[in-house]
Amino acid sequence: MSFFNPGTDYILHDCVPIQESKTKGILPWIKNIYRQSRGFEICTFNSSILSSVLKKQSANWPSLAQGYICDVISTVHIFIRKASTVSCRDQKLGENILSLVLDDLIDKSRHALSTTNFLLQIEREGTPMTQNHYLNSNLKKCRQECMSSEAKKSSFSVEYHNGSSGECVRLSDLTQIHHINNLHQTVQDIHDILKSYYKVARKRFIENLCLQAADFYLVTGPEAPMALFSPSWVYNLSSEQLENIVGEESSVRRKRRLLKKQAKGLETGKKICFSFN
Repeated sequence: MSFFNPGTDYILHDCVPIQESKTKGILPWIKNIYRQSRGFEICTFNSSILSSVLKKQSANWPSLAQGYICDVISTVHIFIRKASTVSCRDQKLGENILSLVLDDLIDKSRHALSTTNFLLQIEREGTPMTQNHYLNSNLKKCRQECMSSEAKKSSFSVEYHNGSSGECVRLSDLTQIHHINNLHQTVQDIHDILKSYYKVARKRFIENLCLQAADFYLVTGPEAPMALFSPSWVYNLSSEQLENIVGEESSVRRKRRLLKKQAKGLETGKKICFSFN
């Protein structure tokens, strides 16, 4: 909802309920997507699959990001309203100032939302790529966890001569762990790459959303709404705008003109009365 004028309502997004993510069943889902897009690749997969699964995996990003930016916009608008109330003891004066900056506030809010959509388009529809070395670290860790999980199924406890104990796996069992069909291996590779890249992309998107759309365009940037009230803004106001801000209301001006006319008539009558003396 807008903070002082219904005209700002249409730029804000409505609240959208976010569905909880499924904790199980991602591998069958990836397998289904892989089968639908499988071509003549040998022991590999179509590069477009990663873009497809990433877009579906990040389906809630637009609602979350736009909701966050709309909250920031509302907070900034409320702050400006309260700041004008504190600074201008005259309520009418504060409302006149706010009405003059309303169009600029809406434009800046639109810019922040446009930046949000731009960042979403890059991350969800662009080419999945990164120079962040954590992608390889995440991928390595993910594969190690997968191997460890499979190895634990064949592990058994042993006691050493020093009295300590540990988990061991036979070499023959380790060999069996790697004997999986190509379909399962490809699906697992897609899953591991998606999981590793998703972490990097999510952190990057959140950082850019916070730094650019929220902080730079709405809070601390040189063109942010907070910078609207400045000496240069006051200096560039026209005489008509100044009159609209600090001038008297039309009803008061009419009453003042009427009183001046009456005072002038009384003065004229006074002179006429003195002329008969």
